[in-house]
Amino acid sequence: MKVWWLVSLCCFGCFTELYAEIHSQSGTGIFPFLGTEMDARAAAMGRTGVMNSSLTNPALLAEFRNSKISFVRILGVQDINDNFVSYQQYCGKYPVLVGLFSRGSDLGDSYNEDGIKIPAIETSDMVFLASVAKEMVGYRYFLFWGIEGKIIRSKIGGYKASGVGIDTGFLFKFSQGDFYNIPLKNLKLGLVLQNVGPQARGSPLPFTLKLGGNYQSTDKFLLALEFKKPRDDFLSMSVGGEYQYDGIFSFQAGYVLGNERGISCGLGVNHKNLQVNYAVNQGALENIHRISLSYEFKEVEK
Repeated sequence: MKVWWLVSLCCFGCFTELYAEIHSQSGTGIFPFLGTEMDARAAAMGRTGVMNSSLTNPALLAEFRNSKISFVRILGVQDINDNFVSYQQYCGKYPVLVGLFSRGSDLGDSYNEDGIKIPAIETSDMVFLASVAKEMVGYRYFLFWGIEGKIIRSKIGGYKASGVGIDTGFLFKFSQGDFYNIPLKNLKLGLVLQNVGPQARGSPLPFTLKLGGNYQSTDKFLLALEFKKPRDDFLSMSVGGEYQYDGIFSFQAGYVLGNERGISCGLGVNHKNLQVNYAVNQGALENIHRISLSYEFKEVEK
């Protein structure tokens, strides 16, 4: 129990310091694409990635026991398309994930009021990331911790920028106990600090603090709640849920309250080792579509 109090105190201290840092720095950060929710299932549940995506919370890696390869495709606005591929497996006693994110677009030629042609502006973004997680077990709880490092490169026309950043996340769940006859073992809580790192070209990274929770009310129904506070935006809240049918199909829905407000929904199919998810999120200009494909390999020996 002493370990839990020590970890709680450290987390509270980090939260206090980082909250103060958020309010002491203003202005739009560089690399806004780092806030993209890559996981289609989490996006369908109102972008509740803290508890539903190891791409958002690296601590979730510790819950996986299988090697897995995944591919995600996001179709956005103005011909901006995102791709992400990742692979995860155990290296010794620790789960490790490596991934590559890429974004490309060609806005096409345009013309001004005088009919003069304006050349197209090509943009490209790329992020290489690697993460690792560790499990810490107590008498009445499980605590997971994960960290992710990333190398970032971006190009807009003739403008180029590069940088490095770190994400760290925590996952906490009870192994036993009740609260007003509600089983605590069905509750999970998570905390994520995203995009911690030095400035790039004089601009700060889009640091974001996220806090979320999942509650498995039945074997088939999952509830999710998440709060997000970016460095340069207001606090937002996301709610979502998932319903499992026959162990093969799953249906997700969610809603985001805040500047990014909008509804979302999705569908998942899980057959043997193959999993396919589709999500659509309401955007400011038009809907954003995500599709992910994952394949899990045989269980590894630890």
